[in-house]
Amino acid sequence: MNFQILCRTFATKAQGGNLKDGKDVQTHLWHSNVGTTASVYVQAIPESVRKLVNAVADDVMSAKPTTEQIK
Repeated sequence: MNFQILCRTFATKAQGGNLKDGKDVQTHLWHSNVGTTASVYVQAIPESVRKLVNAVADDVMSAKPTTEQIK
């Protein structure tokens, strides 16, 4: 884990919010050019992939431990 990973994670997750353009993320990451933010730090996540990841995460987080896992 390093600073660049945290920045890329923030920028990618911010695209799902109420972000109208990349200026807010650009400002937060202190980039002088919004193109840097958009082309280097923001990764497009297709809606189908987002749904798949969320479904798997929900399944894992709602799973109840088995008797063997409790021991």
